[in-house]
Amino acid sequence: MDDRKIVELLLARDERAVSGIEESYTSMIRSIAGKYLSDRRDIEECVNDTLMSVWNDTPPGSPRMLKVYIARIAKCSAINMRRDSMRAKRGGGQIDAVIDELEDVCSGLGDPEDMVVTQELTGIVNAFLKASQELDAGIFIRRYWFGESSAEIAARYGINPLNVNLRLSRFRKKLREHLKKNGYE
Repeated sequence: MDDRKIVELLLARDERAVSGIEESYTSMIRSIAGKYLSDRRDIEECVNDTLMSVWNDTPPGSPRMLKVYIARIAKCSAINMRRDSMRAKRGGGQIDAVIDELEDVCSGLGDPEDMVVTQELTGIVNAFLKASQELDAGIFIRRYWFGESSAEIAARYGINPLNVNLRLSRFRKKLREHLKKNGYE
């Protein structure tokens, strides 16, 4: 089933939309969830949560890009599950560190997940990334979209992990200033 048909069914509240999403996007959702969750049962729960969220939360205007919309929901669901799991264990983790780092940039904006959902803010961040140096933007995306560690990023770009952390710190500061200029304090 193609995306246009799935969106039509979603907006019509036809349950066949969920079957269409399952057929087309379950492997993508599992892949995204697997980046943040290690337990197979948690990944399956994330798939189910994503399907339920898409069903319950599809906006009145159709999503422009269904795949991206579903991927964003899957990622947020997986991050929330991971955070809840880590809180329960009182442990720390890579994803928690990523979220903590972004919270500093987004103080006063709500949860980091809200930043992803807000289209206007996403546009501002995307424009900032496009205007930035390719290396800095790549490091930022690898860290905050893919959740890679500083060591993984350093290996990918052939630089020192401390250099990655320094670049991320400077980039977050620049982004914070850019957001303030655009009315996000």
